[in-house]
Amino acid sequence: MSNVDFFSISMYQIQRFLAVAELSSFTKAAQKLNIAQPVISKSIAQLENNLELILFIRDKGTVRLTPAGRYLREFWGGILPVMEQSIEKAHTVQSGVMGQLTIGIHNIYDISPFFIPIVSRFREKYPLIKLYTKCYSFPDLRSRVNSGYIDLAFTSRFESDNIRVLESERFQVREVLEFPLRAIMLTTNPLAQKEKVSVSDLRYQRFIIHTPSKVPAYQRLIVDMCRPYGFVPMESEYVEDATSFVLSLSENDQVFVVDRAAKLEDSLPLKGYDLEGTKSGVSLIWRQGPTDPLLDLFLEECDKFFEENPDPFTEK
Repeated sequence: MSNVDFFSISMYQIQRFLAVAELSSFTKAAQKLNIAQPVISKSIAQLENNLELILFIRDKGTVRLTPAGRYLREFWGGILPVMEQSIEKAHTVQSGVMGQLTIGIHNIYDISPFFIPIVSRFREKYPLIKLYTKCYSFPDLRSRVNSGYIDLAFTSRFESDNIRVLESERFQVREVLEFPLRAIMLTTNPLAQKEKVSVSDLRYQRFIIHTPSKVPAYQRLIVDMCRPYGFVPMESEYVEDATSFVLSLSENDQVFVVDRAAKLEDSLPLKGYDLEGTKSGVSLIWRQGPTDPLLDLFLEECDKFFEENPDPFTEK
């Protein structure tokens, strides 16, 4: 490792580096930041010297990033917005229990058993905290939590298990509900005449699943669910989003597997069965690092609700 003095790097240097990288010009960057061009040139030169890196190639009045420069632009691009957001929230906390939080939830979840009660109780208790809610798919929830656009997300247990294994350095995870997976089929499916359906009963069914490139953990979930029963699931169709599961269910030998939390329209000719021996649930995910004090308040309210309602889906 080179003798880089990380503490010599200033936020001004990062700001000026990002401006030059964006505009590919020292002159335009200086104009954008309302400073003299020699000042920004000297700042970048000092940054390169401190980092022992060449960040820009300067050739006949043109400026372009080196591979090292491109890497730092991608990594540092999120630093300034996060710093600004953290300072703004610190000021709101200092002035009292006020500010804002953005909470995400999967777009197929039935929000009435747990999400709406938690949000309602929180708003009643902390009326000065603006609470925004957003609905997204599993990968979009994860991406927006990682970028800081969402402070906290309610997601599926299989998704949070995948995050814990592969991205524990980015996210914190907390399981809040546990229940079995559910198999959903048309009422005209011969299996729908049974009182109970097990995973082994699905051996000759064709599975509708998430597109693996979108939600790779889901395909592994289905394969791992079937393996102990001695079969590999037959894949019928790939869907880009969980909201397309129902629309793709058209044959009497097709099924899809979801959480008990998934919302299904009562008017549709569908039947669902809890699959004994399977495990799923709802988890909370948020970014690693110092926790926003307002987020701590929301997490506390979640803990209280789930302590009082360990299975809100059967207690409605």
